[in-house]
Amino acid sequence: MTPAWGSPREFYALSGPITEAGDFAPALGGLPRDNESLVEGVQGLLVHVFWAERYGLSLSEDRKAEIHLRPLSAKLQRILDLDPRALHEPRPIERRLVGTCRGFSLLLCGFLRHQGRPARTRCGFATYFVPGHYEDHWICEWWDAAARRWLRTDAQLDGFPRRTLAITFDPLDMPEEPFWVGGKAW
Repeated sequence: MTPAWGSPREFYALSGPITEAGDFAPALGGLPRDNESLVEGVQGLLVHVFWAERYGLSLSEDRKAEIHLRPLSAKLQRILDLDPRALHEPRPIERRLVGTCRGFSLLLCGFLRHQGRPARTRCGFATYFVPGHYEDHWICEWWDAAARRWLRTDAQLDGFPRRTLAITFDPLDMPEEPFWVGGKAW
């Protein structure tokens, strides 16, 4: 029996309670459609709480609390409160939303779903932050219709962490080895 929403890919193209942009949906209209630019857009809106100081940003406790914003709509509200410019415009580091890997994956997933593209966040363990350690981490997977497969993307990995951590794989199309999805790990 086929569910009301059709195929799994059709399901993952729909926004849900956490990935719904709500009143902020019009602000997503100007986002780029190519994956590399969309990921760069996400990176221009967020700064990771644990990397902020490495970027030269000292965070107050109030700013650190932004990591607790869960739905995309709440994240977008805060992003636009910090800087009301269009979402495709990168923010200075001090005007970016403070988040974690979950925030990067959620923004990318929500943006892709808003464009009608199948996407899902994946929780698991990354092997590329600390050698010999499986770090709790979130990434986004999205359906590449041309390649007919799910691609894994770590939107958190802009140029600075890639250089710092000596990342050798493509964070836009990650191989399986550096990230173990939770189900596989368990």
